[in-house]
Amino acid sequence: NISNSNNNINNDDGLSGSSFRGFSSWWTRRGKSGTNNSAEGESNAAAEWEISLGLTPREGGYDLDALAVLPSPLVASSSSTASFFSGGVVRGQEPVGPREEAAAAARAQRAQFMTERLVEHKEELFKRLSAADPYCTGCIVKASWSRNLLEVLGPHCENLLTREVMEELWNYWGLSQPLKYVRFLHRFQIRDSPDDGSVLVDRIQAVTKLQAQLVNFSAINLEHLLDPNGDKTVTSEEFASFLPMFHVHIPPWQVAALYETMSSIVGQHPLTLDSSILCLSLISQDPPSLSSDSCAESAEKVGRAILAAGWTLPSVFRKWDTSGDGFLSISELEVGLKSWLSEQKNSHNDDAGEVEAQKVCCRLQEVISPRDKVSLFEFVRVVAPRRLTLELQETLIKEVLKHVWRCRPILLELLSRADPDATNQLPWEVFRQCVFELNSALETMGLHALNDIQVNVICEIAAAGSDTVRYEDFLRGLHVEDINVSNTSSIAPPTKARAATANSEGIATSTSSPPALLPGLGSRRRRLGG
Repeated sequence: NISNSNNNINNDDGLSGSSFRGFSSWWTRRGKSGTNNSAEGESNAAAEWEISLGLTPREGGYDLDALAVLPSPLVASSSSTASFFSGGVVRGQEPVGPREEAAAAARAQRAQFMTERLVEHKEELFKRLSAADPYCTGCIVKASWSRNLLEVLGPHCENLLTREVMEELWNYWGLSQPLKYVRFLHRFQIRDSPDDGSVLVDRIQAVTKLQAQLVNFSAINLEHLLDPNGDKTVTSEEFASFLPMFHVHIPPWQVAALYETMSSIVGQHPLTLDSSILCLSLISQDPPSLSSDSCAESAEKVGRAILAAGWTLPSVFRKWDTSGDGFLSISELEVGLKSWLSEQKNSHNDDAGEVEAQKVCCRLQEVISPRDKVSLFEFVRVVAPRRLTLELQETLIKEVLKHVWRCRPILLELLSRADPDATNQLPWEVFRQCVFELNSALETMGLHALNDIQVNVICEIAAAGSDTVRYEDFLRGLHVEDINVSNTSSIAPPTKARAATANSEGIATSTSSPPALLPGLGSRRRRLGG
């Protein structure tokens, strides 16, 4: 009698005749395969059908009357995009029953789809979100976040992105107001997943944790380590030698890329000592906190005036450090500020200058409390223009693997041609040449071509410490990751050949020297004696 009921079923729960026929056909096929065609068989088959489609079966099974009120996923799938993308659950909320599990899985898929679009357009999103932050606070409100993501990502999502979906994503990602948008963009990254551990380093995390060790460091010792020959410049080789002194191990080509990034920001090559200190002081996930009073504004005003007068922030710090211990006491800071402000105003009795000096000292005391000395890093972070911090962040959140991610099929074709025997292995230089050939496709897509350092960074990550690249494994392993959830991003990820530990500052350290990942130096296992 099931077939006779097909055209009579169309109830408020959305079960149409066509979707019921879907069950009827499925159940009949099971009957032909030997399933018991009894009332009990019908009931059990209906329950199995619901479970197979992620629905919650009715307790006690079904009879023919109960079948008439089964909800139909086929009807839901033909509904509008808005209803399909409606509703939201905060990550971590436990689903109850198959239907809720299916809904939670759908939300996770939508979130993953959006994270992939987000990393592909991260640079454009940064520009839009920072434009909505005229005071460079590093924060925006929810409405601004939703509007800008809709405008930037909407055209790339086939109109699937709606305000309802934005609300769902806000809840799913556990966001709150005010939103720190640099930290938000930084949490979604393109990562690789080689079997023996990734060598891809999160540059912002690496430098942020370096700062934790240098915030109480004497300026004199810092300058000696950064510029050992005392020529007031920091070469790329000196910079690469500096990082391991603080247990920050970054592979060579990624160090070169970080150095190139800092050079491009300040327009210097090689970097001066003071520019190196400036960049290392300011690189972080968040701009310095913005106080509610006028002290922070006064501090930044002084910083802008120092730069406008042709001084660097570290050079002023040295001038005011009359004790020569590499720190500024509060009294040294007050005297130096008053003297400098008076010189700028050509007046030694300027009350306004004294007020400004007091405000800057007040702001610095908020940072150093309960200590009574200011380090070079603390001084630079407090008085440097906040716009400069955002410029550094904009450059450093760029995805080093984005072009490879977007052009995986094209690159795979180039690599396959270079591997006629389908060994899934290519020497470093051959892989490197194929990545260079990808530039033609990038230019056709309107994307920037990869330079030498960027190509070598990709090769370094793909080789993961070897002289050869297992290219299919590398491309297959590329994925977009929410590092807030996975927590797999680290400065020196653990590998089979190099055990990583963490020191008291949480910086990953290695039981061996940092790997030399340039071609021709042997595999990681041979170098480490494994």
